[in-house]
Amino acid sequence: MAGPAHGQKQWQSYGGSPGGGHYSPLTQITPANVAELELAWEHRSGDFRSAREGAAGSKFGERDGPRPQSAMQVTPIVVDDTLYYCTPFNRVFALDAASGRQRWVYDPGVETDPVALTNCRGVSSWKNPVPAGQACDHRIFTGTLDGRLIALDGATGKPCENFGRGGEIDLREGLGEHVRSEYGITSPPAILGDLVITGAMVLDNRRRDGPGGVVRAFDVRSGELRWAWDPLPPGADPELADAGQRYQKGTTNVWSIISVDTKRKLVFVPTGNSTPDYYGGLRGTLDKGLDYYSSSVVALDGSSGKVVWHFQAVHHDLWDYDTPSQPTLYEIGRDGKTIPALAQPTKMGHLFLLNRETGEPLFPVEERPVAAGDVPGEYYAPTQPFPSLPGTLVPETITPDTAWGLTPWEESACRDRIAAARWQGIFTPPSVQGTIAYPFQGGGNNWGSPAID
Repeated sequence: MAGPAHGQKQWQSYGGSPGGGHYSPLTQITPANVAELELAWEHRSGDFRSAREGAAGSKFGERDGPRPQSAMQVTPIVVDDTLYYCTPFNRVFALDAASGRQRWVYDPGVETDPVALTNCRGVSSWKNPVPAGQACDHRIFTGTLDGRLIALDGATGKPCENFGRGGEIDLREGLGEHVRSEYGITSPPAILGDLVITGAMVLDNRRRDGPGGVVRAFDVRSGELRWAWDPLPPGADPELADAGQRYQKGTTNVWSIISVDTKRKLVFVPTGNSTPDYYGGLRGTLDKGLDYYSSSVVALDGSSGKVVWHFQAVHHDLWDYDTPSQPTLYEIGRDGKTIPALAQPTKMGHLFLLNRETGEPLFPVEERPVAAGDVPGEYYAPTQPFPSLPGTLVPETITPDTAWGLTPWEESACRDRIAAARWQGIFTPPSVQGTIAYPFQGGGNNWGSPAID
């Protein structure tokens, strides 16, 4: 059973509800009539740009000029009768949900040079539980590629001036010196009561001391920092290199979508990998390294940001497997009792089902021995977790016979490449010889999360 999609005919959160689930109770569209659907309206932002368009330019707000390739990865939300979405360059549109007519657009003026990734997966909505009939009683929150968290009036699109500085917070504050293009927000923030909670995307395969992956909660009205979770091993203190740094560099980040359990006041964050992705010899040790919380789902106390529990899907991740999907909250019946559960997909195709109050697996998880490597300075996790149920979502084996090509010559060359590379299962570590990464870092499952019916 999924948690209710609040709003019924609406879609007020990225995943349909604060805990994901992607469930809608609507019944108008059925298998019998889906083939008869016709286009009702379409809206073009002008911000999508493919690599084939060259560098001559594309329309971006009122500014013309070269723009990098972009990707349309957004899931719109619908609140009351308005559809809200963000473009790859962080412009936010409000449209009449029935007609597609534009009500307003907000342009944060993101500088696209230098920006390494150009996508925005969604925005978030907060409504004042005691409306005062004032501006910003309804707020739309959005993050930007250049590391800002912005609050907009849901009715007009104007910045909420009492939030942070003129409607925005610079999330780069506290990170210390870093390369600007290596930090930004691509996923919508989470809302829990009067808190707006966000992590960030960190390009984690560039350098050892990349920006830290701190998760922060701010007051939805004032923008005041309420808590921060710096993903360091228990008992560790951050190493601060300069006066402007408050958070550890090189830690795991939370680039994907956060879930919240509004009843239990729990925040569930899916963590990425520590930097650099494919070499972990500089992270510390297996039990107290900078990747202690990497490639995990971590439950935080929503009032304090303190860790309640964590479950690691990959130990000492050397493959950039991450934990890419929004944790999906649901309820399951067992022995006459209702268990609050959480489903966590992974890039390996594994699906871990956990008790979301304790982090304990609902079905046995086996720690299986995996291959080690011989890269100088590297160390390796001796085992990795494999769920007994449900079965894997993708094949876990690749052989030369798996090869495919448009021509026999291509297929033969591919077969030879597979045969020459090292392969001892999905956790075969990187090697000097060359290792097959399968499934590769794209998944498996990526930021798209499961639906609960």
